Amino acid sequence: MKAISDSFTNLLKKMNISYRIVADSNNDKNTSDLIGITTIKGNSGLTYNIGLAIDDACVSANIFLITDIPKTKYNMTLKLINKINSTYRWITFYISKSNSLTAHIDGVLPIYDCSAGAEICYELMIRLFKTVDETYPMFAKLLHE
Repeated sequence: MKAISDSFTNLLKKMNISYRIVADSNNDKNTSDLIGITTIKGNSGLTYNIGLAIDDACVSANIFLITDIPKTKYNMTLKLINKINSTYRWITFYISKSNSLTAHIDGVLPIYDCSAGAEICYELMIRLFKTVDETYPMFAKLLHE
């Protein structure tokens, strides 16, 4: 695994955050290390599945399957997504091909400082988590009207 990924997983261990290596770029045919974190529980009561892809110079973090979007609520959900995307500009929400709400954030990593890279990965992960947890009630209200 790359040095930034190693530093990030060490940081997760120190913080007692469970994770698993989904794919290791040293052992698999991937160009990124894929790390799955599944133990972060939000104020909404949901446990979010966060996935991070870390390569030499960037990180991509996603929360998949936040909730399913029924076809009858698709257009209203898109309007809410547009509103939220303009308010929380660092995070992008979208509806996946499987009609699930997904949130995404990217970041650039300093290749010269693994510790700083790990901190950036952590900060982006937490920013993504907090934004999804904060906005989830808006989606829940819309979907249950």
